[in-house]
Amino acid sequence: MISALRGEIARLDPDLALFDIHSMSERIDLSLASRRTSMLLANAFGAIALFLATLGIYGVLAYLGRPAHS
Repeated sequence: MISALRGEIARLDPDLALFDIHSMSERIDLSLASRRTSMLLANAFGAIALFLATLGIYGVLAYLGRPAHS
């Protein structure tokens, strides 16, 4: 499709320089790349925080469930 577009535009105006041609879906993907990266990083930190919180709650419950030593 891009070659057909280039050919048609070259036929209309041969002096017009074409560069950086992308489809709309490619443009959207490129514009959202930085947001996707920061979202992935936030999700990773959230997963680590959830794991540490779960580990901490398990540790407290395991400590409280032990029989007392006299």
